[in-house]
Amino acid sequence: MTMRRVVLRDLPVELYMRTRERAEALLREFAIVAESDPDERESTPGRLLELVEELRSRYSGFTDDIQLRIEDALGRGEQSIDLELDVPEELRDDAARLAALLDEVDDFCRNGALLTLAAPPPLRNLRTWYLREFVRQLDGAPPTPWPDWSPDQSAA
Repeated sequence: MTMRRVVLRDLPVELYMRTRERAEALLREFAIVAESDPDERESTPGRLLELVEELRSRYSGFTDDIQLRIEDALGRGEQSIDLELDVPEELRDDAARLAALLDEVDDFCRNGALLTLAAPPPLRNLRTWYLREFVRQLDGAPPTPWPDWSPDQSAA
């Protein structure tokens, strides 16, 4: 397994924490959906059940190490931090897949299939930047700091 360095420049600490809180709310709701009785599961869209299973099984630990670093930065009162992460090259495809899955989850939130609200623009933008940075940098591009990124930039 070949490891590569990904650098997240000027990651906004408070906004990241809000994104993480929303992700935890979704995971709680996913647990409820996954553990619901068979009658309730029958009324749940099949694609939503597939998303719940994939997100819970493949990506629940995706950011555990990052979370610890963010909490430390928050404790020090930092507004933003630079994170340098050594990740396997294979994470590139997982980051792209996770971005697509989370966009799909937002669609389910918007149409009322989930109780959690769709990610508001600031959280969606941070998520998009964050996951695109993994894809871009693992493709060989240099880091784009959060303040320099725009949601109007082309998809990764």
